[in-house]
Amino acid sequence: MLFDSPSQAKIVVIVDNSNLIYRAIYANKDLKTANGAPSGHIYGCIRMLLAAFRDLGEGICPIFCYDGLNAKAKRQETLPSYKGNRTKHDWEVEGFDPIAGGRELLITLPGLHIEKEGLEGDDAIAWAVELVRPKLTIVYSGDRDLWSLMRYDNVKVYSPNKKRIVEESDWLEEYHVKDPSKIYMAKALFGDSSDNIKGVERLIKKQVEPILNDEKCVDLSAFYDMILDQPESMTEKMWKKTLDAKEAVLTNYKVIVPDIKDLDKTAVKRTLKNEENKAKLLEVLRKYECVSVFNEAAELYR
Repeated sequence: MLFDSPSQAKIVVIVDNSNLIYRAIYANKDLKTANGAPSGHIYGCIRMLLAAFRDLGEGICPIFCYDGLNAKAKRQETLPSYKGNRTKHDWEVEGFDPIAGGRELLITLPGLHIEKEGLEGDDAIAWAVELVRPKLTIVYSGDRDLWSLMRYDNVKVYSPNKKRIVEESDWLEEYHVKDPSKIYMAKALFGDSSDNIKGVERLIKKQVEPILNDEKCVDLSAFYDMILDQPESMTEKMWKKTLDAKEAVLTNYKVIVPDIKDLDKTAVKRTLKNEENKAKLLEVLRKYECVSVFNEAAELYR
């Protein structure tokens, strides 16, 4: 069902591991082993992947992208508040790390695995897109930042939240930009509560929409050059607030844009489609008492 090399495949499916694992534990938080250990992250991951691979067709090579060790540290040096708003979830118990458990499972699956210390999964995903161009590529993630990758003609984003491929109307509604490459600029201005990134306070998106969509607005420097004089679309109050927030917006942009300069093929591991790795998968499923899905999952190694 799967290939373990992109060169053999018709479609490359790039998996946002963290997003997948957290979705799995949220959806299956009540699943536990006989001794009370959480197992929903394992069951949910394999079930969602099997469904996605089945829906996306034959000839797939998956690329699994991991958060590296100290993944947030570099961005938190630039913006100390970055992802600093984490609250405890009702599925959390002492000593339970769903990401570590999910990694045990995912690393056994055929395909490529990308991980680099100090870099996040989003960085690995952006680099993987570059690595396999121009092959048809589907990014599997609920992270809206990654919609920006649809600036490439060969890239689509499958949103498990929407249960479909992301469409132009989605980023128009969310970010008010026609060109997905401008999503990072829009997010730097608007902010993102999930990452604790504060944009221009109470910015009315409609007021900056005409500037963002102007063909001369190629980056944030161009954006700020274009609003040196008050634009017709912006009230004086909103215009001044946006000007005053320039340094904060530029800082936001630095932490939002993927960092791929330090990624190379040393960050890539390959899991072969063989009996040894199928046995490792079975071992993980036994550990978490999810053996019921093994026969279906074993088809991934055929």
